Amino acid sequence: MNLKPVSSSVSRIAALVKSSSGCTCPLGNPHVPCFALRTRRNSKPLLTFLQTRMPAARTGSSGVPSACIFLAITGNSKRGDRISPLMAVLAGDARVLAGDIIGKTECGPDAFILELQLPAALEPVTAGRFAMLSPSHGGGPVIPRPFSIYEQPGSHTVSFLVQVLGPGTRALEDLEVGESVDCTLPLGQGFDPPPASRELVMVAGGVGSAPFLAYGRERVRQGAVANTTYLFGARTEDRLYDRARFEAEPFRTILATDDGSLGYSGSVLDSLADELEAGAVSKDALFCACGPEGLLHAFADFCAARGLEGQISLETYMGCGFGVCNACPVPTRPDGPLGNWPWAKSCLEGPVFSLEAVSF
Repeated sequence: MNLKPVSSSVSRIAALVKSSSGCTCPLGNPHVPCFALRTRRNSKPLLTFLQTRMPAARTGSSGVPSACIFLAITGNSKRGDRISPLMAVLAGDARVLAGDIIGKTECGPDAFILELQLPAALEPVTAGRFAMLSPSHGGGPVIPRPFSIYEQPGSHTVSFLVQVLGPGTRALEDLEVGESVDCTLPLGQGFDPPPASRELVMVAGGVGSAPFLAYGRERVRQGAVANTTYLFGARTEDRLYDRARFEAEPFRTILATDDGSLGYSGSVLDSLADELEAGAVSKDALFCACGPEGLLHAFADFCAARGLEGQISLETYMGCGFGVCNACPVPTRPDGPLGNWPWAKSCLEGPVFSLEAVSF
């Protein structure tokens, strides 16, 4: 389809979007019009329009969006603003839904569990996959924020562990029960689980616990309880977010705090080293980690020094969640399973990677 020159006027853009059929939706809804809007002029009026009048992923009770609209800025167009069919590399089962908030539970300093009721059923999601979230009413930043899927209590409910760090997460914190959140989910690649017969060791730091509640419960469903261990560390006791939920699970949970206020006194990797030395966990286990970048660097070095097989879930900044914006590049190993391309997109090939695939 040829590009169509349009004015940057929001009314002209709205008319063009309304009258055009767009292209096939890459988000799993084949009859939904999708567009990429490009402008070389001041984008503020256009952003305001998209945010307040035609936000991406606005859905009805059927869970089908009226349009998927994505913005790209370019500075070298000589023919004015253009609208073109969206070109994205997303494939798979991702959907765009507006979820109603049915619960907000504080679980530590500046952290809470956000529970949503979805208008359409969501198939069981592999642990480690994520969603892009933003307030449906358009408050807060235009760009949504990525969150690991924390819990999936039912086919129409999903929850997220949210740590308030900036304007995006603060906008979610300001929402009340009954308000709605725009969600694109599930996205990315989750953990590659080992067979039930193989030992699994999960290592989390702070809010990096988010993917491991679902992962641990997958192991419980497999009957792999005795050979599953979860090590959870934080600076202080109150930052072991939602720890009671993990302690209630049948798999073994080990808590560690840097200041010694609860559990093991020291870092979570120090506690893991002690577990290995004592033979409480095997070097033949699969080791998985999620947490701040410093922890993941240390975890990679820890595994390399001991010859351990590991996977990591990266906490990477993202703009879109499905490979369009190129905001989440991760350097790869030239001899790794991702081939000789020097970069991978955390939102597509990740956020979970084997340590053999990425280079720190």
